[in-house]
Amino acid sequence: MPEENRPILSTVFPALRRVFKTGRFKTFPEELRKERAEYFRQRLAKREVSVKIDRGWAWICRSPLAVIPRAFSGVSFSFAPYFLYLYGQGRTPLGPVLPGMVICWATIAVPLLFYMGLGNQVIEWLKHSREQSSESSA
Repeated sequence: MPEENRPILSTVFPALRRVFKTGRFKTFPEELRKERAEYFRQRLAKREVSVKIDRGWAWICRSPLAVIPRAFSGVSFSFAPYFLYLYGQGRTPLGPVLPGMVICWATIAVPLLFYMGLGNQVIEWLKHSREQSSESSA
């Protein structure tokens, strides 16, 4: 059977392929379970990665300033959208409408921008390290 037409299960689980070739269906479940467990153990194994980020991001992450986006993370998912909803209905839970809405949007944006910027640095480094490893192996 050509490689592109081979069923996915027979390529993923070699035990299944052996069962269909030999016709031994008595040992099929035990053998398949062992092969599948080993496949997923290898596939889902955690890998430890060291990432290099810019000095600015390293300074921010180590400084006490990093507490601000961490503290705003929970509030940005819970209270800020709720207060925006209340402002939209015409209620004013935090005082005047315009400053309250600006504070709510800032509370949502600060953690978002912080973690997006930090995540961008991590993704760039992972792409860079993958390109270097593929160039060195080629």
